[in-house]
Amino acid sequence: MKQAQIGTIDAQIKRNQASLDTAKTNLDYTRIVAPMAGEVTQITTLQGQTVIAAQQAPNILTLADMSTMLVKAQVSEADVIHLKPGQKAWFTVLGDPLTRYEGQIKDVLPTPEKVNDAIFYYARFEVPNPNGLLRLDMTAQVHIQLTDVKNVLTIPLSALGDPVGDNRYKVKLLRNGETREREVTIGARNDTDVEIVKGLEAGDEVVIGEAKPGAAQWTPLLELKDIRRSYPAGDEQVEVLKGISLDIYAGEMVAIVGASGSGKSTLMNILGCLDKAPAAPIASPVRMLPRWTPMRWRNCAASISALFSSVTICFRI
Repeated sequence: MKQAQIGTIDAQIKRNQASLDTAKTNLDYTRIVAPMAGEVTQITTLQGQTVIAAQQAPNILTLADMSTMLVKAQVSEADVIHLKPGQKAWFTVLGDPLTRYEGQIKDVLPTPEKVNDAIFYYARFEVPNPNGLLRLDMTAQVHIQLTDVKNVLTIPLSALGDPVGDNRYKVKLLRNGETREREVTIGARNDTDVEIVKGLEAGDEVVIGEAKPGAAQWTPLLELKDIRRSYPAGDEQVEVLKGISLDIYAGEMVAIVGASGSGKSTLMNILGCLDKAPAAPIASPVRMLPRWTPMRWRNCAASISALFSSVTICFRI
């Protein structure tokens, strides 16, 4: 065989090998390989459906790593300034309120979300999910610990009197059946108790919510009187709130319970100032709390709104 023929055959072999390699590559394109280990959470493209990848890669399916879950907690603008990465956070889910899942704040997204004129930010943290009990888009009741104090003296928050300066308040002590005023310095607080840094000793008895002379009863912090709310349903109006009256006092814990569709969410939106009642609105904050500035009332309203969102900011005492 001549050398020229051998060269021609070698060239043909190389061309055929190149064609084979191209065919194998094209065959590999028909196989969809997962870029990560995880579970299929959504199938977007069905078998037999035509997909075109000329302009952008088509979405075939969605994978998720369910071994670690990312929690997004909605935080009001009044509370977000207190958050920072590394703070302890935990949550419970509706189906298992006794199990606590713990983690640490990873970051706070800089872009806000506006909900009915209220501004919220998302704080994110991760928790392990070894048993796969947590699912995507679950509702979580989140708590974020701002500070941790132990072995400190505390009193009920409702025992604080008028403020006299930075973290300084007046309280009333009970001695031999008589009340005396004393100035105290406070530290960390939560929704019910406050730390006393200076001014009281263990064993002191403080007066909680002493009525003023001639006062018939305490003044509630929030008042709802004959609140009604209805929504259109076709040609009819469905009434979800039917003359609700409610007084909430300072330091009081309130639970809104009821069957599905009973108006719990509507009432909570009114309490959280996310919605305005059409009749007999919440009493004016200026009349109830004359010492409060408009900014302080706005922050309070934002905090109340946050109680109905997916996060609760708390101090641990």
